[in-house]
Amino acid sequence: MRKGLFITFTLLLALAVVLAACSSSDAKNTKKPSPAVTRLESCDSLEKDWDQETCYITAALNSSNERYCDFIVDRTHNVCLFELSVAINDVDLCGAILNDTNWGDICYKNYAEKNANESFCSNVVYAGDRDTCFATVAVDTEQVGLCSKVKDVKKNQRCIFDLARETRNEKVCELLTNSLDQDVCYLYLAKLKGDGLLCDSIGYRDVRAECNKMFATVALNITALDATASK
Repeated sequence: MRKGLFITFTLLLALAVVLAACSSSDAKNTKKPSPAVTRLESCDSLEKDWDQETCYITAALNSSNERYCDFIVDRTHNVCLFELSVAINDVDLCGAILNDTNWGDICYKNYAEKNANESFCSNVVYAGDRDTCFATVAVDTEQVGLCSKVKDVKKNQRCIFDLARETRNEKVCELLTNSLDQDVCYLYLAKLKGDGLLCDSIGYRDVRAECNKMFATVALNITALDATASK
């Protein structure tokens, strides 16, 4: 009997701990709603619609309250949400942009790139912007694996090249699918790093010759300077 009560008590205690943890997590993840606002006479009294909209955008930015955007009825409403999202770095506002793929994409792309968070690149609908988003975050975070998410072939290869340049890592050049592009990558890094040994990695004869010539010229210039200095 006592053993049964002990087991029951233990299970209830464990359940209480789990529920408390869940409640704590929900409290942290629940965003507090912005306070309600009323229309502003200072904005409504302006004659031109654009001036009124700009006035409400300013009010939203100054108060960090997206509800002022609700007083704008056309697509500028989404501009207002985007501007505020940028100002306070709040990606939730991107989700409030409805029936407007353009501003929604711009909003998610901006947040992902600004915060180096590739997960929000997936929310970008237009493939071209989505590829650019992944490529930008890949280079900024030096994660070559993200280049694989860039579906456009040219942008994918550019992503890899840019990463090789950013990291100064010739191993990344090997990921380029075209052998000539690999050689150009080696040549670029050889020049960037001042490393003539990278010329040996170049397969195309003409490109390798250009690389060797570049370092031979440097060597001649150094020899000439040493000779002048010794006189």
